[in-house]
Amino acid sequence: REAAVSAVCRTTTRINVGDGAVLLRNCLSYQVMQGEMLTVRISLPNEVRLLKVTGDKVRTWEVAGTDTNRELIIEAKSPLAPTDIVTIDTEIPLPQVPAQVNIAVPSPRGVQYCSATSCS
Repeated sequence: REAAVSAVCRTTTRINVGDGAVLLRNCLSYQVMQGEMLTVRISLPNEVRLLKVTGDKVRTWEVAGTDTNRELIIEAKSPLAPTDIVTIDTEIPLPQVPAQVNIAVPSPRGVQYCSATSCS
């Protein structure tokens, strides 16, 4: 039986407006206080298109769920440490300009606390 994991997550999102899309680079680092974290679960907003997932400890990743309730599941090669960063690149298509766009970012699941910073 897997022990309960107690963790917090720090996310930083860089936002760039490009030709026809808003590009988002989401960097997540986890601090595990109890247990070991080998699986990371992240909610994916409906509006975003997942481009890639990278990180030194990323073994595999997949998107599960429906269009209205998508979840990114990342399996790590070994337990995550505070120095490990998982990067998720996404984009939101832009309608014709001028346009108003809601910026929706992926959010970690199963953590006790999440701090977030956005920059452009």
